[in-house]
Amino acid sequence: MIKAYFGKIILVMVMALMLCGCDGNTQKTNKTIAEKLAEADGIIRVDAIADITSNWMPEKYILTFEQQLDWKNPDAGTFAQRVEIGLHPGANVTVFETYGYALQDSSLPVDDQPEVCTILDANYVKVEHRFMGTSFPEETTMSKASGWEYATIENEAGDFHRIYESLSRVLGGRWVCYGRSRGGRACLDYAMLYPEDRFAGYVPYAAPVCSMDRDQRVAELLDHHVGDSAFGEEKGAELRNTVLDFQTEVMRNKPELAPVVFETIKTAGLRFNGTMTESSLFDLTVYEFQSGYWVGDGDAGELQTVLSMKEDTAEEKEAKLKAEADLLMKYGDPSTYSPDFFAAPFYLCALLNEGMYDYDFAVLRNRLREEGLEDRLEVSEQDQKEYLRNVLLTEEQKKAFHFTAGNYEALNGWLKTANANIIHIGGDLDPWSAVYPEPGNNPNFHMYIKKGKSHHTQISDFDESTRNEIIRTMKSWIQ
Repeated sequence: MIKAYFGKIILVMVMALMLCGCDGNTQKTNKTIAEKLAEADGIIRVDAIADITSNWMPEKYILTFEQQLDWKNPDAGTFAQRVEIGLHPGANVTVFETYGYALQDSSLPVDDQPEVCTILDANYVKVEHRFMGTSFPEETTMSKASGWEYATIENEAGDFHRIYESLSRVLGGRWVCYGRSRGGRACLDYAMLYPEDRFAGYVPYAAPVCSMDRDQRVAELLDHHVGDSAFGEEKGAELRNTVLDFQTEVMRNKPELAPVVFETIKTAGLRFNGTMTESSLFDLTVYEFQSGYWVGDGDAGELQTVLSMKEDTAEEKEAKLKAEADLLMKYGDPSTYSPDFFAAPFYLCALLNEGMYDYDFAVLRNRLREEGLEDRLEVSEQDQKEYLRNVLLTEEQKKAFHFTAGNYEALNGWLKTANANIIHIGGDLDPWSAVYPEPGNNPNFHMYIKKGKSHHTQISDFDESTRNEIIRTMKSWIQ
């Protein structure tokens, strides 16, 4: 647990008295960074992380901010938001990460700074997203409808603004905003909503900007185009077909594999809202396999090896089923859809504000029909229209949760004329590339897409010339 890493809380008032002694005219000078943080606006607790093994950031703290649930209505109440801060010796630049998810305790004592920090020799501020991890309002739960009205893009940006205002006064220097995946989208929303915050630039990675809660562009890419730009149309079609072959094979073996998947989830102690059954859980796993394969830089050879395994004997059949189950869970693990999973709040926010991709089983359904296996698929064409809502939401939430339109249009409209310095990093194998930002011809927005790479693309993945160009641009911001 995170408490294992915490040192004693720094009590600034006590330390001040010790330094000042009895002389009322004695002026305190040279406050430590911990003291300055403890006195900063909005911070209600400072915990020094003990036993640091990080060479890059030998001094780390966990800060707790008191934040408003609704930045337009102070009467709505407050919640506690967790922020990690790491100090790099001699740094005069700070990278502010709009993280998008829950802080991971295992990363606290190690070098886990993003490459943007390394490039800019920067401090690191990582903000746990509201409604994630410990930054979850007390009265709200994953099964209730009330409270989620505060999980808006505007309120998320308000959190970042408050934290930036407070910490920039303490750390000074130049600031760059960074985020990956959902955090990348949050980085752009923040840039749009708070242009007065003095960031030298913004560096989102693989930022999805969905148009609605059932954006069809991701399914269209996965079913018909992913792989084409990286490998050519013939090879792309071959790779997509290999993925579909594997999905078809595991659906053929659904009677044997579905109980294995269900038992794996059950053993992990996970539960689901909505109408999830053993059969529908398996269908979800098979569907998500396709996206997970491309997001996770899947290996087609790995799929082909499993598909070609012999099954002439009982032992061979058992070995092949185990290999199929392992590979299916590697890329299609449905745990993320459980309300008990740490990232599950993302999906509820996606259905409310941020958007999500559509669940379109048409290609898989057609293949199964060709193979005489259509009865294996429990999800009907009617079911898939509200699929994610049925999988994730309670009956109370279904009645109360309605997608807020306009965020997609607002952000992409702003990007086309924004004066902010922006570099977006991504890969053409990323399913989310179908919904990457649309900056038009804005000269301030630089889009870099690496062929043959996916959701985890880094600046270091680009060729030397492009990599140096990106780094030069970023460093020009802070000079």
